[in-house]
Amino acid sequence: MGKAGTVLKQVLDTYRISQNKLAVAMGIGRSSINRWVNENRDPSGDAILEIRKGLNTINPAAAEEFIGLYLDESFASGTIETMLGDALLRSHKLLIQFFVIT
Repeated sequence: MGKAGTVLKQVLDTYRISQNKLAVAMGIGRSSINRWVNENRDPSGDAILEIRKGLNTINPAAAEEFIGLYLDESFASGTIETMLGDALLRSHKLLIQFFVIT
């Protein structure tokens, strides 16, 4: 699926944050986190912002790394699925940049 789940999994592993701990910080069920991490479903733009907020309450460095990795342009590989995912990613980036700046 998308980049967000891969990046989230990487950040959770790096900072040793459990899916359950993030779910509690976000006020959602662990199954949502699990779907994102296992790339069964992509988080919405709003969910990306909530992931950042949840990670920030647990470990601000993890939140910063999540956004930094998520916004990294070098992730794309060029396949049709990736190009479609990139279009979605660009819309997420615009939304995140808007909320981070304002």
